[in-house]
Amino acid sequence: MNSLYIILGLSFTVALGVSGFMILAGIGDKPGERSSHVSVTPTGGGLGIVAALGLVSLMLALNPGLLGNLNMEVTPKFAQVLSLIWAVGFLGLMDDILDLSAGFKFLLMVLISIAAVWTVGPVTSLPFGGAYAPLPDWFALSGSVFWVFVVINIVNFMDGSNGLMLVVMGLASIFMAYVALIVGAREPFLMLMILTGGIAGLAVYNFRRQARIFSGDVGSLTIGLTYAVCVLWIYTDSEIANTVYIGPVLILPFIVDTFFTLLRRAKNKEKLTQAHRSHLYQRLIKSGKSHMSVAVTYGVSVVLLMYYSQWAMMNGFFQFINYPILPAMIFSMIYLLVSRRLN
Repeated sequence: MNSLYIILGLSFTVALGVSGFMILAGIGDKPGERSSHVSVTPTGGGLGIVAALGLVSLMLALNPGLLGNLNMEVTPKFAQVLSLIWAVGFLGLMDDILDLSAGFKFLLMVLISIAAVWTVGPVTSLPFGGAYAPLPDWFALSGSVFWVFVVINIVNFMDGSNGLMLVVMGLASIFMAYVALIVGAREPFLMLMILTGGIAGLAVYNFRRQARIFSGDVGSLTIGLTYAVCVLWIYTDSEIANTVYIGPVLILPFIVDTFFTLLRRAKNKEKLTQAHRSHLYQRLIKSGKSHMSVAVTYGVSVVLLMYYSQWAMMNGFFQFINYPILPAMIFSMIYLLVSRRLN
């Protein structure tokens, strides 16, 4: 446990320091079509999370004694995943600075998603009725790549309000780390703990009424890829259970918001790649809700999903298709009711 506190403390401190430096660096985020803020605010704070993942991992590689009572070691696969995280972080940083075209950015994200699945392996079976349904190879590979690509973009889409993305992904990451520890997937557990510490370090500046810095694409893309890859990695490294449904369930508030928003925009024949402010969280803020209240509301939703998932794990319910379907239906109904009221 002491080693775990050291790792969390190191990642928190690195992210806090680097994100604070980015405030001084002065890369400004001007309000645009997708923004929920009205004044220029420093961006690129997510570089602190990239730095935390990199520096803490380097410290662990140079001084394995820091892992202490965690009873594990870092393998080459950890370095390979970390390289992909740096790649998507660099892509996000360049987008923050140069405003890359959507098509070019999406192409690179697809390539990174393919490389990520190649590195940790695809989901080859899904729990169904208490048993496992094997997947054809082509579907396993394409479905896993689709999962990584979609999560990267969902987290990016939902990073438009103070603290929202960090609260949701921080909570989801810490619970997935717990799942990884339970099923014996030690390397994704370690990576998720470093990620959680980094998110907490950035949240000091971002989770407030007037954010001092935004995560930027460098942060949202890094968090999205790390979470999505670790969900797959926990599945491939698990010694005792198929946990593949838990990762999507924990971020259902983001998945449902993005799905219905895209559906609504497609119905209105709007260009899906164009920046907008029609996500539910953006409309809530536009209606007068504060950034903090919206972030807390989404965060409470994730906490409820964490309790639900804990119950499902204790009772074996997470091995059934009903486990993800039930909360997906509930959150869909909540979305439609709130959306109708806002309209």
